Parts: sequence; structure tokens; C-alpha cells
Amino acid sequence: MKFSSIAFVLGLFCLLIAIKINYEMALDYELASGKTRALFGLTRLDRYNYGLIGALGLLASLAAAIKKEKTNRIIVSVLICIISILVTFLEIWQCFI
Repeated sequence: MKFSSIAFVLGLFCLLIAIKINYEMALDYELASGKTRALFGLTRLDRYNYGLIGALGLLASLAAAIKKEKTNRIIVSVLICIISILVTFLEIWQCFI
């Protein structure tokens, strides 16, 4: 299997998981009381572990670039991985409220 395909799948997987986690965080935030809302971001620090999947996708994209695979695939896989890392580390769940 080509590295660019692996990077694309890892990035897409990380993106889907990050969107699901952010959506669940928005639902949990709506049900939380005042004290829980104040420190809500600290209760869900486990979501940062999924950023490693996107980072692995970036490494696979780098390997694809070194092996000189198709440039279009590499660019798409890098963009998907970067978007998935951003969605993982930024608090997008606040937009769902």
C-alpha cells in the first residue's frame, strides 16, 4: 500500500474521531452545571491522544514525499492530516453549542 494512501486514511480517521468527540463534548457541556462548565475543558483531556493519529499521517505523507509518489495525493493527505490535527487541538465543540 502506498504511503500517501495510508496517510489519507489515518488523517480521515483522526478527523472523523475528532468531530465525533467534539460533538459529544458539546452535548455534555449543555447538560453540565455552572461549576462543571467552568473547568469543562480539563475534564476531556483524553481527546489530545487522537492528535497522534494525525501526526502519524503526516509522517506517512513525508515518507510518500521521500519516495516521490504522486504529488496530488501527497498534498491531499497532508491537508487532511493538518485539518484533523487542528480539529483535535482546537476547541471546535464550542461552535456546536
